[in-house]
Amino acid sequence: MKTTIKTQSNSIISFIAAGLLAVAAVAAPGVHAADQGDPLTKKVTYGDLDLNSTKGVEVLYARLRGAARDVCVPFEGRDLNYRILWDKCYDHALSAAVSAINKPAVTAFHNQAVRQGAKS
Repeated sequence: MKTTIKTQSNSIISFIAAGLLAVAAVAAPGVHAADQGDPLTKKVTYGDLDLNSTKGVEVLYARLRGAARDVCVPFEGRDLNYRILWDKCYDHALSAAVSAINKPAVTAFHNQAVRQGAKS
């Protein structure tokens, strides 16, 4: 299973794929090879945002977090193995999307959010 967040600003689309099927097959036997189809994708547009403003960065980051949650839905479950897979999927999808956007303010915001999350 691959997860993808597509980020779009104007006409530029960045594809971010996280290949987690190998991990899923070992950790959660319920994830089958049939799940290998097309990557799950979610398009995130941000051409309407001013990424030079704190508010614009916050809104984009919220959109990216929502997209990461959406593409990682196949890994949701009560089983601890699924929770671990979901966490890995979410973290990777969000980090990859931030990297693809390649805007210092977005990267700084993400890094701060990760540091704060580690303290919790």
